[in-house]
Amino acid sequence: MVARNALIRYQYKGNVWLLHVYDLLWRAQDRTPEGRAVMAWVYRREARMKARSRMKPEDRDLLEGRDLKIYGDRNGPSYGYTVEKYGRLGFEGDELYEQIVKSALRTNKTI
Repeated sequence: MVARNALIRYQYKGNVWLLHVYDLLWRAQDRTPEGRAVMAWVYRREARMKARSRMKPEDRDLLEGRDLKIYGDRNGPSYGYTVEKYGRLGFEGDELYEQIVKSALRTNKTI
């Protein structure tokens, strides 16, 4: 079980790393910070859901329970939650969206 989850986590982190490459591509395509933030958030959410779909139900339930408690959503922070979070931290405009992209490039080291 631990080895399986470690492999799933390793693959998930690899997918998150690829997001750096996608963001460089989006920048080269002159995507707006807001557009990049939405795409990065969607990419991370999809990567999370794909990883969880490969987990044993009891392991997935633990993570979903954690997310429900923290974010009010079993699938992690919603886009609205993320925008509000960085707004509360004082970010606005393009810098708010840049923070969302940066957050999508990080994983929780405690999991």
